[in-house]
Amino acid sequence: MKKNFVGNKVLYFVILVVIFKELAFSALPLETDDIGIIQPNNFELETGYERTLNKDENEQVLTVGVKTGLSQKLDLLVSVPYIIFPEQEEKFEDASIGLKYLLLENLLSFSFSNSLGSNAYSLRFIFTKEFNSISLHLNLGYDVSEEKSV
Repeated sequence: MKKNFVGNKVLYFVILVVIFKELAFSALPLETDDIGIIQPNNFELETGYERTLNKDENEQVLTVGVKTGLSQKLDLLVSVPYIIFPEQEEKFEDASIGLKYLLLENLLSFSFSNSLGSNAYSLRFIFTKEFNSISLHLNLGYDVSEEKSV
């Protein structure tokens, strides 16, 4: 009985994704996921794949990041995007650096990230609330994206 229940949940999820795929959006940076902080002297490897496909743009980017804990309440992420497509001479984009600080235990974090070599940055408040086996994550923030100065 339990197996059917899990199967039904997966089926409902797939149906929702197919129906609402045009409304769905996901984005990097990776440090804005939940309130969790990497503990000192520990590391986490994060990867992300981003594909932009529309009438004006076709791009594929693989991002690799390393996250480490600086203290019990602060962690650091350094990530580097690699352009898979379109073919171009310079494959690596500007690295970015992110810091996440735990403000309130089990409830609220704050993050800041900056794309090195540009004026792009983001500020985020990250809320997490757990209800039994369900965790809800809310990211509220401000993004600034500017072209590089020549």
